Amino acid sequence: HWLDGNKEQAKALKTWMGQFADSTPFSSPELFPALTTAISMADKNLNKAKRLTSIAANMSALTPGTTPEEAMTAIFNTSMGNTEMLKGYGLNIGVKQMKAMGGFEGVVNELEKTFDGGAAALAKTASGIWATLQGYRGSFMRAIGTGLLEPIKPRLMSISNWLDDNQELWGQ
Repeated sequence: HWLDGNKEQAKALKTWMGQFADSTPFSSPELFPALTTAISMADKNLNKAKRLTSIAANMSALTPGTTPEEAMTAIFNTSMGNTEMLKGYGLNIGVKQMKAMGGFEGVVNELEKTFDGGAAALAKTASGIWATLQGYRGSFMRAIGTGLLEPIKPRLMSISNWLDDNQELWGQ
C-alpha cells in the first residue's frame, strides 16, 4: 500500500485530493495516478507529494491534450535524469542545465514557477467551470450517499423521463 496502511494519512490525502480536484478542471480519478506517483517520489512526504501533484495538474492544464498523469510521468522521468518528456511541455532542459539549476529540485522549482496557476486558470474557462461543477456534483453525491437519494428517486425519475421525452427542445 502506498501509505503503508496509514488510514489517517490516506483519509487526509483523499480529502485533499477531492478538494484540490474541485478547484481544478480535473476529477479525482484523473488526479489519482499522478498523486500515487508523487507519493512514491516524495518518500511518503505528503506535502511534497501534494506539491508535485499540483505542479503536474498545472502543467497539464496549460498543455492541451495532456493529462496530469502524463505530466507526472515527465516529472518522474526528470527525477531519474531523463528530461526528454519536458519538451512536450515547452521546456528544453538538458542534463547539464539540470545540474546548473541545482538538480531535480531546481527543475521542480522552475516547473512550479513556469506553470503556476495553470489549473486555476483553466478552471475559470467555460469548459473548466463545467468540469468543476461536475466535480462538485460528484463530491456532493459521495458525501450524501444513497440514503438521501432513495426518497427523491420518483422525482428524479420523472425529471429524467421528461428530459428523455423532450430532447428536441434542448437545441432551441
